Amino acid sequence: NEAKQIWSMNTCQLKVEMVDWLYTMIQHSQQDINIAAAKALAHAWVLFPSILESSLSNLIQLFTTSIDEIVENAQSVNNLHIAATTEIIRAPIRAAIVITIGEASSLYHNLDLLNLIVEFLINQGLKDFDDTVWNNVLDAGLKIVATCGQEHIEWLLPKLNTYLNNIEELKAGQ
Repeated sequence: NEAKQIWSMNTCQLKVEMVDWLYTMIQHSQQDINIAAAKALAHAWVLFPSILESSLSNLIQLFTTSIDEIVENAQSVNNLHIAATTEIIRAPIRAAIVITIGEASSLYHNLDLLNLIVEFLINQGLKDFDDTVWNNVLDAGLKIVATCGQEHIEWLLPKLNTYLNNIEELKAGQ
């Protein structure tokens, strides 16, 4: 209810000033918020194409730094040493980032930008060990092929063939 009120106060329009906030919300601990922010950011790219390249670079950097980790915690209580581990899962952040990339697939007509995205999806996204991230990478790739494939078929086919020919090698690197 409060969210709707804030949205209404802002005349129900996405503004370029909201992009940094959306970037932060992609990193939220609630998966539904990650996904909503990811889709909103993709929409912002459509509305404000001048922010696409810098925003995309930030997302790719966020993807590479959003690794899952295990944190060792130790404390002493009454001369008793207690060790515990906490697993920090950041796969929902990576999954949301890939959703953003897929949702904005209609914008990738520049070959340099398309190359950056395809290289990222193949060399980082498809190497992710999380099934949701991996499936989102496949979905994003299919959207990109559907929207850009005909325009860039001479470039895209050899790129995909190279990947498919090396898939066993790539999977072994996981």
